[in-house]
Amino acid sequence: MLSLLSLAGCQTDDSHIKEEAPIQERPHSNSGIHLSTEKEIYTASDDEIAVNIENESPMEFSYSDYFAIEKKMNGKWYSVPFKEETFKGIGTLLQPKTSLSQPLSLGRLKKVCPQDNIGL
Repeated sequence: MLSLLSLAGCQTDDSHIKEEAPIQERPHSNSGIHLSTEKEIYTASDDEIAVNIENESPMEFSYSDYFAIEKKMNGKWYSVPFKEETFKGIGTLLQPKTSLSQPLSLGRLKKVCPQDNIGL
């Protein structure tokens, strides 16, 4: 789980967050693929999260445009629902020993007011 700590200046109603995330712990790095964010702290006023994907492996790495934002509440991760799931399923190929920055829009979420830890 790539965790992001946010200091938001708004009140949140978490009643729309009900689905527990199927995987509770994920490493930031796996098989030579490293994930990080450009900023350590994102707030509710941010429009997007910039995720850095680094491929240190000797093989190509492919991924799609699908992402999930999760919020930690009472020690467990829960999926934050989207307004509409409008993923195009477009694949991206990252060559070995290269990296890129991928913007992820927070405007697609039903409500973003992350006063707690949120994860990607």
